[in-house]
Amino acid sequence: MTIKQVTEKQGVGRKVEWKQKGSILLLALAVLCALTILLNQILSYPILELLLLGIICITGFGLHKWMSSYSAKKLPFETWLQVEFPEKIIRLRTWGFELVFALILLSLGADPIKDLMDLKTPVYQINSLFLELAVLFTILSVLPMLFYYLFDKWRRTYPEKPMMSNKQKSEVRIMNEQLYDCLMADYDEALSHGGINGNRIARRLNELSAIGQTKDGGVDRPGFSKEEKDAKQLVKGWMKEAGLDVREDGIGNVFGRLKGKDDQRVILSGSHVDSVPNGGNFDGPLGVIAALEVVEAWKSSGYQPETSYEVVIFSDEEGSRFGTGLTGSHAMVGKLIAEETARLKDAEGNSFAAVMEQYGTSLNGVWQAKRSMNEIELFVEVHIEQGKRLEQHNLPVGVVKGIAGPVWMNITFNGEAGHAGNTPMDDRKDPVVAAGSFMHQLADLPRRFSETAVATVGKLNVYPNGINVIAQKVELTVDVRDILLDEREHLVEAIIEMAQSAGKQYNVSVSHEEMLAVDPLLIEPLLTAGLKESVARFELEPLELVSGAGHDAMVVGREVPAAMIFVRSQKGISHNPEEWTDLNDCVMAVHVLKDFIENRMVQ
Repeated sequence: MTIKQVTEKQGVGRKVEWKQKGSILLLALAVLCALTILLNQILSYPILELLLLGIICITGFGLHKWMSSYSAKKLPFETWLQVEFPEKIIRLRTWGFELVFALILLSLGADPIKDLMDLKTPVYQINSLFLELAVLFTILSVLPMLFYYLFDKWRRTYPEKPMMSNKQKSEVRIMNEQLYDCLMADYDEALSHGGINGNRIARRLNELSAIGQTKDGGVDRPGFSKEEKDAKQLVKGWMKEAGLDVREDGIGNVFGRLKGKDDQRVILSGSHVDSVPNGGNFDGPLGVIAALEVVEAWKSSGYQPETSYEVVIFSDEEGSRFGTGLTGSHAMVGKLIAEETARLKDAEGNSFAAVMEQYGTSLNGVWQAKRSMNEIELFVEVHIEQGKRLEQHNLPVGVVKGIAGPVWMNITFNGEAGHAGNTPMDDRKDPVVAAGSFMHQLADLPRRFSETAVATVGKLNVYPNGINVIAQKVELTVDVRDILLDEREHLVEAIIEMAQSAGKQYNVSVSHEEMLAVDPLLIEPLLTAGLKESVARFELEPLELVSGAGHDAMVVGREVPAAMIFVRSQKGISHNPEEWTDLNDCVMAVHVLKDFIENRMVQ
């Protein structure tokens, strides 16, 4: 059961602490002013001081509970203000006006009250007191409505971001607990054993989902942002609670170390907590939480691992800020190129160096993040599949046998522009026709070279792009990927030849430029065999998979042995708020990870 299945619309805004404090201050000052006026009038009535004290206490307690209700429910303040606040205004108005009505009635009955209580105070003063109390509670009833009206008018005049519609306000009550509830809805409690706790995993996924949460239920945690740092701080707290020695390097990579019997060797496991814009809740965080859950399981039984074990959070894996990616893992293995890194700028024009300063580190710290690979025996990463094969085979987990390396190419078809009406069909040099023929043939080409190869035209631009103009030029990109390097290179050569052939057929010239080439990573057969044995021990079919996307394991795996466990993704959706992986599958992945690591430590 996904969040979308629970509610189709979500409306969670950013936390704006100054608005929270400002609104509390405004209401508190209004109450204090009203009470001050009232005090000046009624301090001459000693008999009623106790009544006044009671009113002040009740009002203060009610105000505190009312204004803090959003934090108790863990609602972002803007959501509380838009969804909960109007309803509380209605309640306050109802209660307040009823109280005002009662006070007016009491003022009319001042004479019998005086006789009943045997008061020495004149009737007109008692009558005046009740009327003044009625005015006070009228102010307290109207003031929040006025405040909300002014806030609503202000936010419409100066909107920070799209706000919820009136329909959403009436329908939606979003709480961060929702992800937890969805995860637990179909959870099989029998999977919580051996110290591995599905409830804890769900709680932690839920808490991370609240950091950088978007109105669509996704997350927005760019690399080196406050949100990414907050997420790391949260996990660092969990690491310390689990008894890990926690450190952070110069680029923000976080390591939590559990000392083993042999402290000279270490096995690493983890992933990242940054995201693409409006990304999902499982891509990255699941790998970090899974690695930490292994420690929690050992802690519950008092088990000390044979070798030391580290939970790692890599910085800026997605690369959404600078358009690069895998930054933290590249820094750890010493593969960041200084000149290229120094030239990086984000969308706001901030240099990489400036962003590092804002993040609390420096370029010198980045270069010092390089770590000796000699002590690292193995890196294991748990990650959602981001594909459909596990779902098609109805399996919770799979074994990654290789990570594809991409080649990106620009291919340009140059023709001759002309009038669409006056140029005969047999006298044209049309680059659109040549590009179309090329793309049609491209779909069948990869399978001739490898069963794991793919090729994609992702961008296409036509110039001058006029409705009645034969195009002058077509530019397109081709993304080619495979886990087998030789087969991929042969495929690239065949793609270039096919483009040239299409150009020749339609009398246009063709040029190409290679923009990127990353070598693929084949997982060592010994590691895939060990993972398959761990999967089989849980009576599951050990399905081998290919990762078409890049991961930190690909970077680390070029220096030390690395392995990957894929976890089923619903409908293969990723980098999207609808990204979903059932808790049962998450917990099964932790069991497989724990079993695999324990067996590797004794080999």
